[in-house]
Amino acid sequence: MQKKYLIGFIALTVFTIIFLNNNSRAEEENPVYITAEEAVILSTDGDVKIKIANTDKWEDAAMGLALSPGDLLKTDDDSWVEVGFGTGMKNVLRVKEDAYVEFVDFEAGKEKKTGKIEAARDLMEQIKKGQEGTGEKKGQEEIERRVKN
Repeated sequence: MQKKYLIGFIALTVFTIIFLNNNSRAEEENPVYITAEEAVILSTDGDVKIKIANTDKWEDAAMGLALSPGDLLKTDDDSWVEVGFGTGMKNVLRVKEDAYVEFVDFEAGKEKKTGKIEAARDLMEQIKKGQEGTGEKKGQEEIERRVKN
């Protein structure tokens, strides 16, 4: 009986270590792409920064701030931000600690080929790959490849 508990404890410890390694600090070179259609910051906690499109300065993100294509959000350790979008802000995206998100306009230029549904599927695939430990960076590269095509 104690052997089962020991094996369970070891498995849980290994899983925790793998999970923590897969959630390492996000790299600014590999953003996750989502659309910013009527997106608004609903709430924040901790150190959350925003870089408005076509600017070079990172500023503190504030509740109620509307997001536009080209805006960048990043969260630091022990920080998160909730972004609401869509009719009535019923859709909420919670960006947890150590993340970097770029809001892009899929309707502009050659990105027009990528629809909003495909972008949502890509985002879900990337999240699943990160959770399964199959390579978060690989998932981000696949999203970028699909967006460029």
